Amino acid sequence: MLSQYCPIEVAAEVVAERWNLLIIRDLLGSGRGFNELHRCLPRISRSMLADRLRRLERAGVVMRTPHGSGRVVEYRLTEAGQELEPLLLALGDWSVRRLFGDPRPEQLDPAMLAFRMSEKVQVTRLPPHRTVVELRCRQPDSRQWLLLDAAGSTACSLDPGHPVDVVVTGDTAELQRWFVGRRRFAEALAAGTITITGPRLIASQFPGWFGPATPWHETIARFADATGHQSDSATGGSGRAPSTVEA
Repeated sequence: MLSQYCPIEVAAEVVAERWNLLIIRDLLGSGRGFNELHRCLPRISRSMLADRLRRLERAGVVMRTPHGSGRVVEYRLTEAGQELEPLLLALGDWSVRRLFGDPRPEQLDPAMLAFRMSEKVQVTRLPPHRTVVELRCRQPDSRQWLLLDAAGSTACSLDPGHPVDVVVTGDTAELQRWFVGRRRFAEALAAGTITITGPRLIASQFPGWFGPATPWHETIARFADATGHQSDSATGGSGRAPSTVEA
């Protein structure tokens, strides 16, 4: 219920309600189906997500469009929703400068890491054949698989049954630091906090297969460099085995 005649309060009723900004974030760019959107936000219940989408539709921020045959629909931002992009970019930039740090225990999610990596694959940088990457995460312990292909890439939490080309091992926190830009892959390899096993050529190309995790990737990396987090974020690096590759 609005209590003041104020533009900020009117806007906050729409965009500041829990989950709404994250829904808008995940609809920037291309549209998504309901299941894909729920995969982006696994901690929201499906009923809550449906309710939030209905509210955003009524506010004119989100629209549904038919997708393929049958009753499948895709959610997209309306013109009004797209106008919120500068707001989200500014909010993310402020967070990087004022709040954003190492992942907290509740933010360590190997399955989400693999899913987000699969979304950021740079098709033109991939090997010409399908490549299977196994992520062996620690703390929490988990195995995830990436099936990378120019025709489409996906993440799996169950062994897809294909021969693995590259195995990347590391603490979940360290892998997440690398993916968002707080840790350089080469430095993590040198410290032994991430190891990679596979044919030398493919293993050396692995970090370049992925684009920036967020629009703030370079800003995060710059702040990490300035504050020393690029080199200090490793834990127990001196006791880890060095990175390994096959010839």
